[in-house]
Amino acid sequence: GKEAVMHIMSLPAYTTYSVQPEVERQSPQSSEEDDDKVKRPMNAFMVWSRKMRKKIADENPKMHNSEISKRLGTQWKALSDEEKRPYIEEAKRLREAHMKKHPNYKYKPKRKKQQPLRRFPIEM
Repeated sequence: GKEAVMHIMSLPAYTTYSVQPEVERQSPQSSEEDDDKVKRPMNAFMVWSRKMRKKIADENPKMHNSEISKRLGTQWKALSDEEKRPYIEEAKRLREAHMKKHPNYKYKPKRKKQQPLRRFPIEM
């Protein structure tokens, strides 16, 4: 209501706020044929990082997403196999459910457009 608007108006202009809706977001360039594109099941790192990213973001609201990603990668690599096990098992469960739901699914990555070759060598 009016109080919420007044509160937001009183906040400093330079502060950024991120609101993560619990709905799947479409990328801006998605076309109609992409609407029924089946996504890959999450791997163990993705299962773990989804939970941890929110925790880090909540503790460090000004931290950029790229920095959070770097920290998550470092932390995941430091985990023991025993600590990773529940996430590996969850990823396996997700993969099996994905196979049941989409038996004909085959991962087909999009090819990136090749960069033109540079004519001049880069100075070292």
